[in-house]
Amino acid sequence: MKVHNVTLQDGCGIDVSDHLSMSYSPRAIDWIEHALDPENFTESDVRCVGTRR
Repeated sequence: MKVHNVTLQDGCGIDVSDHLSMSYSPRAIDWIEHALDPENFTESDVRCVGTRR
């Protein structure tokens, strides 16, 4: 099994997700979708959006 850690703020300075808001962060959800289906949801499909604090 290969593990790839992602820092949500890398490549998206406006994303201020922390451990609590990560569960509903659109960017985190996109990274999960990319990890599960990289052929149909490419890295370029991952949105750069901020979350509200």
